[in-house]
Amino acid sequence: VSLVGVMNWVSALEGAFPALKASDRVEYGDIDDPSDRAFFASISPINNIKRIRTPLVVVHGANDPRDPTTESDALVQGVRANGVDVLYLRFADEGHRVSKVANQVHMWNAIGDFLSARFGLTP
Repeated sequence: VSLVGVMNWVSALEGAFPALKASDRVEYGDIDDPSDRAFFASISPINNIKRIRTPLVVVHGANDPRDPTTESDALVQGVRANGVDVLYLRFADEGHRVSKVANQVHMWNAIGDFLSARFGLTP
């Protein structure tokens, strides 16, 4: 389950707000350092689509200013093209998190139903 997750670490760190770039460098590493950049590229889900084989849930707000939904869209499309079952919850009225109660209720119910059906769980 990816809740507004980073699909491409390179673009996420490059495109971070200026106020976040310094803290990101301390927390994650320096995107301008070639070895750090190669590491971020290697762990980015968007670059590992062929390795994803487990049913997947992707949740994203369409108005996310930090992580573009185009990257989630591409990941979902690629994983589905490989025959993996994906539930994609893309909320038109959310940003970098799902904050509205109605959306949260829908999201958690949908995630529960998806996981229960795919993994034989009962409520």
